[in-house]
Amino acid sequence: MSQITIKIKSVVIKKQTEKWTISEITTEDGKKLDTFDKVKEGDEVRGEITPNKNPDYNANFKLEKVGGNGGKTYTPKDFTAEKRMCALTNAVALCNAGKITLAQIETCRDKFFNWLNTK
Repeated sequence: MSQITIKIKSVVIKKQTEKWTISEITTEDGKKLDTFDKVKEGDEVRGEITPNKNPDYNANFKLEKVGGNGGKTYTPKDFTAEKRMCALTNAVALCNAGKITLAQIETCRDKFFNWLNTK
């Protein structure tokens, strides 16, 4: 199916459970569609309309996935915290082994962190 843009005239909650909500949206041209996505009245949204197999029910509307990571909407993982923890762990290990003094831990940690950011 192709992506289309619709202007939402009204939104009514059709059915709601603890896990999901089905909303019935009415478009500016009078079409009624069902969706699991959260939309607001007056929004202009882009998505895909899938006809329902049973003609007695409304067609389904699914919002277009936005994002530069292959169409997935999750946020890419930020490894900064893990790199900081790894750098500190290695600096503490060197201190425990007697290779550096306690006063040198911060400097060693920063060097490890800078090295990890080059990888």
